[in-house]
Amino acid sequence: MQVNFLLIFSVASYFNLLLFLKRFVEKGNLEVLLFTIQSKMRANNQKPYLPQEGKKLGDINRAWESLEKAEHERELSLREELIRSNPAPLQTEL
Repeated sequence: MQVNFLLIFSVASYFNLLLFLKRFVEKGNLEVLLFTIQSKMRANNQKPYLPQEGKKLGDINRAWESLEKAEHERELSLREELIRSNPAPLQTEL
């Protein structure tokens, strides 16, 4: 039974890492696309594109930080629940 809990925790951690990396790449791509659009518009002597309020990079970064905080809090609560529900010998291993 101990192995099952450790395996579940390991798989969940790995999944969270992959999800974080995917989001990180998507956020980077978004910044590159915005820069590209703004650069092309400047090159054509057009007014640079400005995203709507609530969709600017700063807004996205704040939402990103809020999401990371919520995920971290959820992971901590799951870890606490896992420790609380496990037998005593497993608690020393975690």
